[in-house]
Amino acid sequence: MFYPESKVYNDGSHFIAIPHTTNPTIRREKPPEELVEVVDADKEDSSKNTDGSSDAAKENDVPAAEEKPQKEKDKKPKRVSTRSEIFNELYADSSDMPKVKRKAFLINGMRKYFKTRDQAVMFVEKQLEMKRTNYINRMTRFRRKAYLNDFNYFVTFTYDGSKHDETTFRKQLRKTLMNFHTRREWTYIGVWEKAPKTKRLHFHAIINVPDGTMPGEMFEKNDYDKKGHKRQITVQNTYFNERFGRTDFEELDSVLMKQGNAMSYLTKYIAKTEEKLVYSRGLPMYVISDINGDDVVCRIGLEDKKLLLFDNFTAWDEGELIGEMSPETKKQLRTSN
Repeated sequence: MFYPESKVYNDGSHFIAIPHTTNPTIRREKPPEELVEVVDADKEDSSKNTDGSSDAAKENDVPAAEEKPQKEKDKKPKRVSTRSEIFNELYADSSDMPKVKRKAFLINGMRKYFKTRDQAVMFVEKQLEMKRTNYINRMTRFRRKAYLNDFNYFVTFTYDGSKHDETTFRKQLRKTLMNFHTRREWTYIGVWEKAPKTKRLHFHAIINVPDGTMPGEMFEKNDYDKKGHKRQITVQNTYFNERFGRTDFEELDSVLMKQGNAMSYLTKYIAKTEEKLVYSRGLPMYVISDINGDDVVCRIGLEDKKLLLFDNFTAWDEGELIGEMSPETKKQLRTSN
């Protein structure tokens, strides 16, 4: 039996195929959210004294009622937003809180936008569930891309304050990596992260650098690891150091990809930050192949809809034999996200 046009991904241990289905996925458009006025309690209360009058009224000994026209004249325009946008702001502000305190903070922050506390609780719980679902989807997407594609370096980029600020560092590094992807076929997955103590911005990435395309010179540097309190030898690059500040390169192979620091670093930062992962353009999550039933170990997954494949399964493209799965075979197959 053949399973044509199957999507094949790697879970870090095995190749898994998702047989093609003709059942269309129906995407329902979300109804537009209601706009509400953003309440800033601190600013609202800061202009009042303990007796309820304003500082301006007391200074001039003018009744608050007579001062109202001037206050209305100076009043800033109201800021409106959706409840979801307000929730996301509060969620970002509470990133360092323990889970229980964070939920209480979110409920209290959203309470003023609902008639009852129960409505606020239900809204917060729904939003948190959506966050968990989105996190799982991000992790799934990241792992499938990371395990399907080849990477040979785990790199940390740190900027020098005399060369960049956070804004220019983000912009210039993204542009540089995009240029290397276009001109030298680099591929990469990365995430931005701020150091907990110094708040210094870093970019952690797994990168595939084809032979002969590395710019500058690689060199070893003996320095002191403040976090580990020990001397260490790091591998750096003159090209990136001159343009940004400091780079640390760690060579990767398939074992280190699955068990080393690279995956654990990136998955940790995916979990702790709302930063989106940065992918090189067109980095695939699947290869498309016809699957011969003889290459199927068994059915797995929800309702047995997926196929666990032998590691050396034979790849076919529209009935044409490509060969046993290998890095060379993978390059000849069509891809999909």
